[in-house]
Amino acid sequence: MYVLISRRHTVKLADFGFACPQPTNYYSRTYCGSRAYSSPEVLMGVPYDVYKNDIWSLGVLCFVAMTSSMPFREIANTNSAIVDQQRRRSYRWPKYVAEDCQ
Repeated sequence: MYVLISRRHTVKLADFGFACPQPTNYYSRTYCGSRAYSSPEVLMGVPYDVYKNDIWSLGVLCFVAMTSSMPFREIANTNSAIVDQQRRRSYRWPKYVAEDCQ
C-alpha cells in the first residue's frame, strides 16, 4: 500500500498494481490487496464503495502507525474470522495512545 499526499493535503491510498480512477458512487466487487487492511464488505465479497473502502484502509494504516500492530489478527485463515473481529471491534488501544487519537 502506498500513501499519497497531494500539495493540497489530499490523502490517497494506492497500490499501483491495481490503482485506477473510479467515478463517484462506484461499487466494485474486485478483491485485491491485503486482508488485514480490507473492509468487512470486501472480505464478505459484496459490492463495496471504493472510496469508503479506502477510508477504512486509511483507518487501519493510522492504527498501525500509532500502535505498531494490526487492529485485527488473521488468527484463522478465513475472511469471516476477520469480519467477526471487525464487527466486535476487538482491537485494543495501548495505554500510551492519547484518547484524542482514538
